[in-house]
Amino acid sequence: MTTATPPPTPVRPPTAKALFKFHPHTWTLWMMATPLLMGIALFFDFFPRLGSPAFDAAGVPTGEPVYNLGFPLVTALYAPNVGFRLGPLGWPVFATQFLLYLACTGVVWAWQHAAKEDA
Repeated sequence: MTTATPPPTPVRPPTAKALFKFHPHTWTLWMMATPLLMGIALFFDFFPRLGSPAFDAAGVPTGEPVYNLGFPLVTALYAPNVGFRLGPLGWPVFATQFLLYLACTGVVWAWQHAAKEDA
């Protein structure tokens, strides 16, 4: 008994229309979502937890409770007698968030302009 082979899958020609139609207001929607995304990032960057210091900082007594800022990574701390102290992970976390936002904005911008040229 012989089994029939399935027909070959057709290949999309390069001149075919795009599979995904770009929404005409994607740039506007991205710019409207920006404050929301930055607000969420700031919330998690400065989420306070009272406890012992998560890292050694100048002038902060180790036994005193301080506010560790950041979730899940502690990026800074606040002690009433010393003020704010940026932790060793503070700048890398902030730089990563900024570069990720910048990369997403660049992708949306490039995709928007590429879609305008195709229309």
